[in-house]
Amino acid sequence: MDHRPVVVALAGALSLFAIAFIGCDKGTGNGDATPASARQVILDVSSKVIYATYVDLNTTADTLLQAVNRLAQTPNAANLALAQQAWRNTRIPWERSEGFLFGPVATIPVDAAIDTWPLNQADLDTILKSNVPLTKEYVDSLDFSLKGFHTLEYLLFGDSTNPNAIVRYPANLTARQLEYLKAAAASLKSETNILVQAWNPASGNFLGSFQSAGQGSTKYKSEEDALKELLYSVINICDEVANEKMYHAFRFDPPDRNQEESRFSNNSTTDFANNLRSVRNVYFCNYGSNSGQGLKALLQAKNPALAGEVEAQIDSAINRTLAMGVFSEDILRAKDKIDSASAKIRALRSTLMLRVAPALGLE
Repeated sequence: MDHRPVVVALAGALSLFAIAFIGCDKGTGNGDATPASARQVILDVSSKVIYATYVDLNTTADTLLQAVNRLAQTPNAANLALAQQAWRNTRIPWERSEGFLFGPVATIPVDAAIDTWPLNQADLDTILKSNVPLTKEYVDSLDFSLKGFHTLEYLLFGDSTNPNAIVRYPANLTARQLEYLKAAAASLKSETNILVQAWNPASGNFLGSFQSAGQGSTKYKSEEDALKELLYSVINICDEVANEKMYHAFRFDPPDRNQEESRFSNNSTTDFANNLRSVRNVYFCNYGSNSGQGLKALLQAKNPALAGEVEAQIDSAINRTLAMGVFSEDILRAKDKIDSASAKIRALRSTLMLRVAPALGLE
């Protein structure tokens, strides 16, 4: 998630995805069935978790675009509900990719283009009242705060804390809002396609650059460089969730709910949990039906007790985060739930930084 002040065909991708698996052993999903090598962890996590997540993101973004187009053609409650669910479904792989926000997602930068928060609601409303043609190309040209997930969220869910208002919302959708929705969904789909192609072995091939760490990669001179990228990326998302995402609203007195990410859809708690699941996916090298050797496999060989402790801390952080329930309500009435979840995540981050990194020789 980029927090700022307001100011290939699928079949081809999947076939290349399968090719990327050549030479990668199948594991148990817990990464400790056989001794792991740094090389195997690099190969497995990059193909079976990272690239696979981006392929899913691109697929769900296409489904979202189709759902938005149906809604624009026939604006009714049923089609709105389908589009809202498609937004949530696309959000899942995106949030589960935030444990590896390195490479093209940061440098292109896709992260900023699709997930900048807060939304510039005032300028968006001004555009909706104007006569400018609302095309994909126009939305592409706008500031990051006027496109991406949260622009779509605002238009699909409406700015209201009253669930009954959402039920009435379809009747209030204007032609301009529907046009902006279509253009914003097409823009987001374009960005997810750019991202997956940047990793695609037949296109940008960042996958190959990462997998050849220590074997000719110009970016990753050693296997240690690639492993550090993986470890410190999951450390960074723990820090961002525990110390930034959960507390940005509390930088204001009284707490400002407008600073909550995904507040229009009440999806914030799910977002946070999926960020932590991205940590789990990298640690175990698990994603969907894919499994292989993750960071746990390396740690298991050096310190089995610590490997098990990290697993327990990850699961505890996820469970305590989910226990927060509706994050908007917690901001106003139950900060203790936020504090409790944040403490679990900070403890995990501390373990990864102060104990796992030294154990793996990745300080």
